Amino acid sequence: MDSVNITELDVGHGNCTFIHSNNNFVIIDAAVSSAIQDALHSRNITKIDTVIVSHADAYHIGGIIALLLDDSLTIQKVYVNSDSAKDTKLWTEFRIALQVARKEKNTKVNAAINTDTENLAYDKFELEVLSPNPIECLTGPGAKDEKGRKINANSMSVVIRLLHEGEKIALIPGDMDSHSL
Repeated sequence: MDSVNITELDVGHGNCTFIHSNNNFVIIDAAVSSAIQDALHSRNITKIDTVIVSHADAYHIGGIIALLLDDSLTIQKVYVNSDSAKDTKLWTEFRIALQVARKEKNTKVNAAINTDTENLAYDKFELEVLSPNPIECLTGPGAKDEKGRKINANSMSVVIRLLHEGEKIALIPGDMDSHSL
C-alpha cells in the first residue's frame, strides 16, 4: 500500500489540512499563520496541486493569500465557492491574490465546488465532495434553501472525504453545520 499522509496544522483559531503523497500535495483551508509556509518550506514543497477553500470566513482564507503570493510556491488549482454576502477587506484581498496568481503563475480558479464536482483524483488518493449541494450554490449565503432555511457561510462549507484505494480514510468538514450535515 502506497502512503498517503494527512497533516492537521495547529494554526490557532482556524483550520489547515495537508493531504499528500509522493507526487501530490493538497491544502484545504489556511488560517493566517507562519506555520503553514514554514511547514511547506521545511518539506521543500514548491508545487501545490490543489487548494480547496471550504468557505470564505477569514480563518479559512487568510493564510491562502500568502501562499498565492509566495514567489517560491506555485499553486496549480484553487477551488472556492462564491460568497456575495462576504464584504470584507480580507475577502477582497483574497480575490486580488487569486487574480495575481492567475496572471503570474497560471493558477486555475474553479469558482464552484459542490457535490456535482467529480472526485478530485490524484496518484494515490481521491477527494470526494460531500457538501454543499449545487442548487444551494446557485444562490449562496444570504439566500434561503428549498425548505425556507437561511443559507450562511457554514451551510455552504465544503465537506471533503479522503479516499485511498477505495477506502474511506478521513472526513474534512470545514465548518459544516447542522444544515449541511
